[in-house]
Amino acid sequence: MGKAKNRYKKNVEIIEEFVTNAVRHSGATEVFIAGKADNKGFLLTLTRDGEPTKKGAPGIGTKLLESISHEITESR
Repeated sequence: MGKAKNRYKKNVEIIEEFVTNAVRHSGATEVFIAGKADNKGFLLTLTRDGEPTKKGAPGIGTKLLESISHEITESR
């Protein structure tokens, strides 16, 4: 798989996990997803309504998001 296609797939995984976490943990009813590409890379912005995230140790979903984000950064 090419680098661009792999980054695309990873961004889709991030969006899926973000939406799942937003609904499951904060009771979100709306999410906002925006992407911006330029010559330096791609910026993905994700926001949601719902309750604030609870403090404490990150769960599996948060760890997955961090891991995927790191993979994308490393593949640039």
